[in-house]
Amino acid sequence: MDYNFFELLSKAYGVVESQGYSKGETAEYIKREYDNLPDNVDNKYINDFLNWLEDRIQASDYFKALGVLRISKVVPENKINLLLSALNIYFKNQKEQRERDLNPSTFQGEVGDYITFEVAEMKAISYNHYGSYYGGTDTTYWRIVGTDKNIYMWSTATEFEVGDTIGGKVKAHKDFRGEKQTIITRGKVISTLNKEPKELPSDDYVDFQNSVLLRDIYSNE
Repeated sequence: MDYNFFELLSKAYGVVESQGYSKGETAEYIKREYDNLPDNVDNKYINDFLNWLEDRIQASDYFKALGVLRISKVVPENKINLLLSALNIYFKNQKEQRERDLNPSTFQGEVGDYITFEVAEMKAISYNHYGSYYGGTDTTYWRIVGTDKNIYMWSTATEFEVGDTIGGKVKAHKDFRGEKQTIITRGKVISTLNKEPKELPSDDYVDFQNSVLLRDIYSNE
């Protein structure tokens, strides 16, 4: 069975917004209840989603496939999950944006400065999925929310956890969809919630010697 793209979107919008999205289960629910589902979602909200989608059409094959469905105005039954998952991503993005508006991040330090911050939240983000992000290469970054409410981005294989204190050099400041992010490089876990402070090699101590926190931890007195 094929579905009209805009009618399916109007019905699915309210379902995913109110119930969330579970691959398979949500699609089966919509197919089963299709004729009974309301489709009176305000056109403004539908247009906001379509504009969000349009901005991402060239980002990856995933979004290009959604663009094809929109242009054709037809969604085959085996493609329903494609549209539902896009709605799920959209609602998550909207939630993140509201959180950013409530807790706006600010740039920390100047490029070249060494800074320290404590990890309050952390999430691995691969920009390969949504297209290139910084400099045109596929990179996995950690998006870190500090206890200071600021956002730090760090590309690393280093293991760290909530409560750890990170020290690093400011590589760049980036504004991503209104979120101010401080990009760090040469990062180190300089103290951790569950372990003793780590010893740093002498050359790293020189790099970080202007850090008040490190002076406290590595005092020569």
